[in-house]
Amino acid sequence: MNIKQLEYFIGAAKSSSLNEAAARVFITQPALSASLASLENEMGVSLFSKQKKGIELTPEGVEFFFHAQKMLELYKGMGALAERSLRNVSGNVTIFAIPSLSRSLLVAVSKYVFKNYPSIRLKIVESTNTFQNEENGDGLYLLCRPHSRLEELQVRAEEQGFLYEELMDDQSRVYVNTGNSLAKKEELSLADLEGLSLVQIEDADKLSEYPYAGIQAYFRPGVYSFSSNESMLEVIKENTDMAGVYSSLLMLNSHYDQRVKAMRVADFPMPVRFVMCSRFGGDHAALECVRNTVRYFFLRYQNQLSSGI
Repeated sequence: MNIKQLEYFIGAAKSSSLNEAAARVFITQPALSASLASLENEMGVSLFSKQKKGIELTPEGVEFFFHAQKMLELYKGMGALAERSLRNVSGNVTIFAIPSLSRSLLVAVSKYVFKNYPSIRLKIVESTNTFQNEENGDGLYLLCRPHSRLEELQVRAEEQGFLYEELMDDQSRVYVNTGNSLAKKEELSLADLEGLSLVQIEDADKLSEYPYAGIQAYFRPGVYSFSSNESMLEVIKENTDMAGVYSSLLMLNSHYDQRVKAMRVADFPMPVRFVMCSRFGGDHAALECVRNTVRYFFLRYQNQLSSGI
């Protein structure tokens, strides 16, 4: 059952024939008949009886008619409420996010906010993977952490008066030279990364290259950035003390995974989780609108990732 079916039903209930009803609701008579038949089949009762002069509601149809009218009134009321909310919501909201999110998912978030909440001023600040500018009560933070570090993040967020919300899991992957002793391990820990330098891709045009920043802090100082997958892998292949980190979504986009397997590069999974932290105060409409938008686009990304796997 959907809103259109209810509108068609009410149009038919107010008409003396299917032809008149079809004209009233601006569809063809066969399409109207099919919609009404589908509705009756779903309800398990006959809503209309055919008469010589046209159609007439059955007793069940009369009862259903009043319920349908109430549902449509509620639906229209919700639409009006949404329109009023969109017109009235205003305020300044700052999102502090790791650079990879600022150049990818938050591009879609900012476009959506600009289009649907024209009175909200949204500012996106590339930030390190931690809390900063805590005095900004109208800001929210998008952080990424390995699973083993989530508990300490939650404790810190609550101590500073932040609302802690886990958004989604992702799978970063760590690549090391097969000549490194770490390549012989079954899995890597964060402590293993402290002896390696980080090699990463910096390509703002690729929206899928997300969350290496979740474990970036655990490498020793010295970050080497390259503009292509091949360059990064070549450097790792020739240097035993360097490692690269990628999001799992890259594995879905090309034959990149096959190139990795053909090189002297060991591949380790490193589960991470995205977290959103913001000040308490759900009555702040602008902040809540932005929070909901961020949740929505993370959900879209998660569905894209899951369907690809």
